[in-house]
Amino acid sequence: MRIPSFPMIVFWIIVIVAPLAVSAAVVGQVPNAGEIPLHWNAAGEIDRWGTPEEAAGTFWFLGGIMAAMNLLMALGYVFNDFLYNRGLVHGVSRTGALKVYVVCAVFLAVLTAAISFAILAKTLGAL
Repeated sequence: MRIPSFPMIVFWIIVIVAPLAVSAAVVGQVPNAGEIPLHWNAAGEIDRWGTPEEAAGTFWFLGGIMAAMNLLMALGYVFNDFLYNRGLVHGVSRTGALKVYVVCAVFLAVLTAAISFAILAKTLGAL
């Protein structure tokens, strides 16, 4: 088991909490209107309306899934040597695998923010 340095511990805490923080920020901006758009078809037309609570649940679900995925990346980072010694990491060196975990975690945190704010902007624009 690899004990991460203090800056890496802070990094992993940030990338695990960031999707949930984004969800909290977006849920705070969801309008309390009676019905709001929840889904758009390929042509960009609204094809499903719902309550603000449904929208909030969707954003919390997205943030929770992304936070859980980043937690798995953090566990992979910590247990990299264990995984590598058992032949479960292929095609990359031990230190290369650590970089892959970090890059994937950052990508997931940024992707969560981009998707959440894009959906919020589309929702607010339709009202």
